[in-house]
Amino acid sequence: MTAIANRLVTAAGLLVILSFFVNIFPDAVNAQANATGAFEYFARIGTPDDGAQRLLLDGNRLFVANKFSGLQIIDITDVESPKVISRTPTVGQNYGIAKKDNFILIADIKAGLLVYDVSNQRKPKKVAEMEMPGKGEAWDVQIKGNYAYLAGGLAGLVVVDITDPTNLKTVTTLRYDREWDFSRQINIAGNTLYIADRRMGFHIIDISNPAAPSEIKRYSTEFANAVFSDNKHAYVADGPGGILIIDVSDPVRPKKIADFKLPGHVNDVAKYGNYVYASVDDAGIRAIDVSNPARPKFDARYDTPGQAFHIVKQDVTILVADLTSVMIMVHNKPPVLAKVGNKTIPENQTLEFKLRATDPDGNAIAFSSYFMPPGATFSEKDTFFRWTPTYEQSGLYEGIIFGATELTRSKLFSRDTISITVTHVNRAPSLPVTGNYTVDENKLLTFKINPPTDPDFEDLGKVGVSLTNIPSGAQYLPDSLMFTWIPSYVQSGEYELSFVAKDPSGLNDTKKTLITVNHINRPPVFADMEDQTVDENKLLSFVIVASDPDKEDDGKVEYAAFNLPPGAAFDPETRTFAW
Repeated sequence: MTAIANRLVTAAGLLVILSFFVNIFPDAVNAQANATGAFEYFARIGTPDDGAQRLLLDGNRLFVANKFSGLQIIDITDVESPKVISRTPTVGQNYGIAKKDNFILIADIKAGLLVYDVSNQRKPKKVAEMEMPGKGEAWDVQIKGNYAYLAGGLAGLVVVDITDPTNLKTVTTLRYDREWDFSRQINIAGNTLYIADRRMGFHIIDISNPAAPSEIKRYSTEFANAVFSDNKHAYVADGPGGILIIDVSDPVRPKKIADFKLPGHVNDVAKYGNYVYASVDDAGIRAIDVSNPARPKFDARYDTPGQAFHIVKQDVTILVADLTSVMIMVHNKPPVLAKVGNKTIPENQTLEFKLRATDPDGNAIAFSSYFMPPGATFSEKDTFFRWTPTYEQSGLYEGIIFGATELTRSKLFSRDTISITVTHVNRAPSLPVTGNYTVDENKLLTFKINPPTDPDFEDLGKVGVSLTNIPSGAQYLPDSLMFTWIPSYVQSGEYELSFVAKDPSGLNDTKKTLITVNHINRPPVFADMEDQTVDENKLLSFVIVASDPDKEDDGKVEYAAFNLPPGAAFDPETRTFAW
């Protein structure tokens, strides 16, 4: 997808367009894309009169072998505004280019091998020239160590000693008349050289001894214009046959494992990372995903205005020799951020997880986070998210965004939006100390307990206080937390009350209150007695009856008599009066 299509969803549901390319690359609007990958156009430099054929990228300098105008050196420090440093006419048409130190080697089909000193890039100077043997033409040149290897057309493979680039020396040539057609392009991987030989396919050559290169195997194809190999697989630009993928892990027994048909005539092929880039004559360029070489997949296309001949890539920047000009663009894939998924965590427990991402292009990645819950942390260094939600943070936290951004000019990114549910962990309410009280019998006792508290805001106003072991006759009002009691004369003693504060989930706190009822002593009471009448010299006897209203004094009443008539007696034990 294009960078302009990257969007960020905020927690509020708003779309924030992170148009990195619009901000950083204001000209990057001519993009051709599909759902998988994209080429985005930045700039172009040169004209059809140059006829760009072959490119060599060295840092921020681009060296171009032009078909018509010779050697061109371009400053691409600012890829949006490349600048031509110099143009140096050559002898004929140039199709290959290589660099050793401050020397540029040009494969010129008319003059052969040309060497230019580019110490002064504004004024390159030709310092050497070598014709191809026989009827050969120099179509490509590659360097390994002190040797240049040339695709010499009808001359086959030509090896040149360039120990001193100003003094070229032919070392050897390699060609078998019946098995060679027209050597067109060279690729070197280690001590193995691959040379595209048009109708004869491509040759696999051992160059461990540059003075005596030896063919390991020839592999026949329809029309091999170019070949690129990493010694595991060879990718062949097979003209009308598209791209061929050959297993060359055993170079003696190369085996085709896949092909990929393309429209038009495939001129060149190069592999960077997991992608093969094909230059297709009048049909532009194609990116093919070869992360599984046996199953190549189309990734992106860009229809260039001219004939595409050669592609080089640095970071995410693609440079295309299009004959009409050198085109600068980007082919890139955003990093793949492993899905985190929604999370659930209880209050006061730690949630921890690591963010992981990969980049299909092998670019370095920076991680970021947005709309974090209060108290949460995310380390961009070790990519760990850590959060211990407090007891006040239960609820749903939506719109938490994690990002993976590749460290390239285009800054393509991936985002993952998650939610975290913090479940409520119930805590018991707390009831203040209710205190102890003392009251006399038959006196009013009233008090109000302090209201309970609960550490959980979810239970605010929902904690009730009940009373157990309530004394007979007492009253407790839960709404007002008021206790009222007038203990009777028979209720002296100690009463332990339990006030219980309970939240909706059943957690509780109990406080004890001791009420001491003091005994109030009351006098005993005589039973009704009538006045007595008796005759002289007659016995008068009767029993005195009395009671005490206090249960505490049951059986403890003592009797006595005062002001008895002379001769009368009162027995306290029997409570009998006699006279």
